[in-house]
Amino acid sequence: MELTWEEQLEQQRQARRSEIIETARTLFLKMDLNGVSMKDIAANSGISRVTLYKYFKSIDEVAFEVQMQVLGSLFDYMASVDDSTLDGLVRMRNHLDAWIDFYQKHTNYFCFVGLFDHYYRERYPSEDLQNRYRNFFKKGRNIRRDMIESGIQQGLIRPEVDAKDAAVTFTNIFLGLCVRLASREDILKAEQSVDPAGQLKLTRDILMQYLKK
Repeated sequence: MELTWEEQLEQQRQARRSEIIETARTLFLKMDLNGVSMKDIAANSGISRVTLYKYFKSIDEVAFEVQMQVLGSLFDYMASVDDSTLDGLVRMRNHLDAWIDFYQKHTNYFCFVGLFDHYYRERYPSEDLQNRYRNFFKKGRNIRRDMIESGIQQGLIRPEVDAKDAAVTFTNIFLGLCVRLASREDILKAEQSVDPAGQLKLTRDILMQYLKK
């Protein structure tokens, strides 16, 4: 069935929006968040600033959208390999394996996460963006919490493990390590002579050992 005119228009709008976000991510990685303006994004996207402002109200809104797209891609990738019929412990290992695989395929995504965390290290620019981001990020943590709770109920994960605290801690450990490895990969290889993927796998094994009953 052919798309209606309104559907075609919305499809084009979403395609352009995705192009703007991708252009912005490239510019942010090249020039840092405080070095990019709406004018830069418009020029590199091949559109006018008037058109850009129809999609995003501010440079902060663009940055948050890039961050949520980057992390959303990670969450979607991990969700794609999840099998709810498996036990919680196996699901968690598969989950972390998928995270490692995603890191190897999209290392520069985590460079942006590092820039974002540093730029907005003290506060968020508006309550609206703060609420949108926190609600978005909560979804990823909830998946890990559910896996841990399932493992506890199945008798495979230690009952004294606090599922919520563990899910948050696992997220911070893995995301923090990915950001550091991505941001200083070549330097760390030279200084430490340890493969980044190997460090992630070792961290996975430590976390899994912590969970096991």
